[in-house]
Amino acid sequence: MLITLYIFLFFVTHSHAGLITSSNNTTFASSSANSAQNLLSLNTNAPPSFSHLAVENELAKISTSCFDSRDYEMVAGNFIKHGTVRMFFNNLVSDSTWTIGLAEIRRALNFAPLRPWKRYNSTIPCEGDLASMSNIEAYYDLIEPIPSYLTLDGLYFFEKNIATAIAYLDERLPSFRNIFRRMFEEMHQYDEGLIDRKSIDRMINELSAIHGKMEKAVLEMRNNEHNRCDPVEYFIL
Repeated sequence: MLITLYIFLFFVTHSHAGLITSSNNTTFASSSANSAQNLLSLNTNAPPSFSHLAVENELAKISTSCFDSRDYEMVAGNFIKHGTVRMFFNNLVSDSTWTIGLAEIRRALNFAPLRPWKRYNSTIPCEGDLASMSNIEAYYDLIEPIPSYLTLDGLYFFEKNIATAIAYLDERLPSFRNIFRRMFEEMHQYDEGLIDRKSIDRMINELSAIHGKMEKAVLEMRNNEHNRCDPVEYFIL
């Protein structure tokens, strides 16, 4: 019983409502009261097709989904029962969808796949460091927004936990990846294949804005799941 309580208190303190910090301590606001919500519509550099009607439709698929007890267990790799998974589910999905977004940026830009987890690097790259990069992919490697909890120094999940969750989400809720893939492919096409610091920075901003909307959709899914799913005792965090 004490172990269960400890797990509950441990994970409930892990919040993603603040800033997303890269492995180089470069910060990007992920849920500012206005900017994260309106960044897409205010981005005058985005293509006109970015009214995001299709994106909103995909988000609706998430928010109205039924994630039942078996789903909770499978997203965690059938390692623990659904009652425990519910306690840290929001964090697991948040970390997994952020990772999906990073992978889709690299795919759209034809960069190398995501690198394996490594130790967290809190060094802040200076302008001289950025300017000295030999190519644009090296620039992205330096500023890629990888938060500390998605490194070997993270306190909550192993890399394999995130990989397991991503594999199940791709099968069960493909809307997460569909949104990122469509968005970043369209942005790259709009830039006519040009990859520069400005286009990369814009993609990172879009990642942050959409990720916040995904988190909201997941909350809506969980808050309403008792109306759609199997009758069990729910733990809504």
